[in-house]
Amino acid sequence: MKLVLLADEERKKEFLSVPVPETCEITWFDGLPDTRLTGVDLLVDLHNQFSPERIRWIQQQAIPCVMVSYPTASGELPGEFIRINGWPGFIGRTVIEGSATDMRVRSLAEQSAASLNRNMEWIKGTTIFTSQRIIAAMINEAFLLVSESVASEEDIDTAMKLGTNYPYGPFEWAYKIGYANLLIALEYDIKEKGQRNVSILLKEKALAQ
Repeated sequence: MKLVLLADEERKKEFLSVPVPETCEITWFDGLPDTRLTGVDLLVDLHNQFSPERIRWIQQQAIPCVMVSYPTASGELPGEFIRINGWPGFIGRTVIEGSATDMRVRSLAEQSAASLNRNMEWIKGTTIFTSQRIIAAMINEAFLLVSESVASEEDIDTAMKLGTNYPYGPFEWAYKIGYANLLIALEYDIKEKGQRNVSILLKEKALAQ
């Protein structure tokens, strides 16, 4: 299988932490390549950069299976795209959280995931993944605590890593995920679940990003 991976250096490293078979050929690009892609079986885009131009470029490559980590609802993507959870901390797992309604597309994704020594876990009827909802809520609460001068960012990060199995503290995770992406996840959560007190500090960081 021939895989094209679009990711920054850190996400590439995490994604490749799961060993792949020798039969899998991986080509990595930090940004969109200038040349047309040929003979590619799977494209995985771990950049959280949803835009009509990016979508069009990927569609023009005519790749059978496309997995993207965009901060948007699956219904806003072309039917042949699979939305996956590409947040840091979730990329290097053997389970890929995905969302797609087309059964043919799901079947292709499952075959592609198996070629990478991974399995697909399908999430139904939601605009954000459950794990993203939980992490975004946790980070938001941490920002609220700092705003109320309950503890410092460093103290909260240290306490979270010592007391849980999370690889990062909430503020470390927020920086890696992107404040704007977190705000989008929280806004989707509010639409689906009701009121939530979103941290003003988090909003300010998202707007400044």
